[in-house]
Amino acid sequence: MKSESNNTVEFDDGSVASNSHSNKTSKIEMLVVKYSDGIIKNEKQANIVLFVFVVVVIVLSLFLIFGSTSNKLESPSLDIINSPQPQEGYIPQ
Repeated sequence: MKSESNNTVEFDDGSVASNSHSNKTSKIEMLVVKYSDGIIKNEKQANIVLFVFVVVVIVLSLFLIFGSTSNKLESPSLDIINSPQPQEGYIPQ
């Protein structure tokens, strides 16, 4: 037996289903709001903060992976090139 009242549908087993969507907040959003000391006030702001955090982590990772691969050798300075060289056959003691 089905009856409809106030946008809810009641089924024979006694459970009630609602037409309105439930507001699901993920646990990480709740943690960001909770530990922000009041700076972040709702889930939308928490999503923005999490998105910015992910972008920063990705950029930092790409920089560490691709930015540090160049092993450039420095050319010797003129002081080293023009310094007096020991004579041939000289053995330091």
